[in-house]
Amino acid sequence: MIAISSQGDVARKKDILSQISPPPPGLKLSIVAEDVQVFLFGETAIVSSRKTIKQETGDGSLSEQIRDTNTYVRKAGQWQLIASQQSTLPAPYVAKEVGFDLDIDARAIRGDEKAKVVMVEFSDYQCPLCRGFAAETFKKIEKEYINSGQVGFAVRQTPITDIHPYAFRAAIAALCSESQGKFGRCTTDFSGNRWLWLRKTW
Repeated sequence: MIAISSQGDVARKKDILSQISPPPPGLKLSIVAEDVQVFLFGETAIVSSRKTIKQETGDGSLSEQIRDTNTYVRKAGQWQLIASQQSTLPAPYVAKEVGFDLDIDARAIRGDEKAKVVMVEFSDYQCPLCRGFAAETFKKIEKEYINSGQVGFAVRQTPITDIHPYAFRAAIAALCSESQGKFGRCTTDFSGNRWLWLRKTW
């Protein structure tokens, strides 16, 4: 049996056994497994799960989440653990912990400018993923959330000029359009590098 750390360090059976010691007095330990996934490949099986480990002592409590992945082989009709890998998952967070201040002109918000939630798209007009968002995902968001007044929507120009040489010019064109009271979603015709404006009054 071997154990592999998230950094790639390998510990063998004797190393693991040498680290085992009696638990401190009063220790309460609980392990809850969720999102259990099992993959079978003939005589080999991989079991992966997300585990929440809680330790309570007289000095306080400690909790962490790990992704635990174990590999088994079937020998003489019995499954034997041959490798175990664990990686630490980031601690749970709430929205206020990742909040940031971003000044948005109310005139640039599509939908209800007083909506409690404002979605900001950081867009590059030569990016194929941004184009896919504009052509497909945005329509669903607009129908379900923007038109109903639940969410406001704004766009920030973030051209990545080192890989998209035409993105900066398209961002300038979009801002010029916005200054005239109109904003068009702009995509690229990759075959001829021509800018195609899908005009829309916002």
